[in-house]
Amino acid sequence: MAKSILDNNVPGVAYIQDTTNNKTYNFPFNINSLQYSYQMNTKSYDTIGGRVTQLLSVRMNTMSIEGEAGNRTNLINLYENFKTIQDHQNQNKTPMILGIPSRDLKWHVYLKQMQMGFDISTIIYPYNMNFEVEQDVSNFTTNVATSDALNRLSAGVGFNDVYLGLATAQVNTNFQQTITDLINAQN
Repeated sequence: MAKSILDNNVPGVAYIQDTTNNKTYNFPFNINSLQYSYQMNTKSYDTIGGRVTQLLSVRMNTMSIEGEAGNRTNLINLYENFKTIQDHQNQNKTPMILGIPSRDLKWHVYLKQMQMGFDISTIIYPYNMNFEVEQDVSNFTTNVATSDALNRLSAGVGFNDVYLGLATAQVNTNFQQTITDLINAQN
């Protein structure tokens, strides 16, 4: 089937792919925001030269996306698709694929919950979805999280007469801010 010239100019919308039957469910429109948290795995030890902290790994934990469905029918269809995929996931214990083609991003995720709400005054029909991230297939967000973690570790490098330690608790990162920081760092 031939594509129109307009197809090349319109970025693909976000989708969730059901890995149990390879069916892809597209979002009505691309998402408005994406936030994720990650956890740093560090190891600290004392040496003759001072305290050394190694960043062993960075693991993405949870992800939250927000968007707008545009109308009630789209929102209900999106919710029904979410529940269908979640049911398949619970039966087969397999992660699904969340993709955002316009940014070339892809993750293996477990669907946790979807929040939506509307009343007689609702115009845009917003939703919020939460996921547990198993793997960053595109590696972009993992690289961003690693860069952020290294920046946090190196911010305290130097002589310190009182060692305060480093927390490896979850850190929330705003995706848009992270992209902006990377672009600014490249310029």
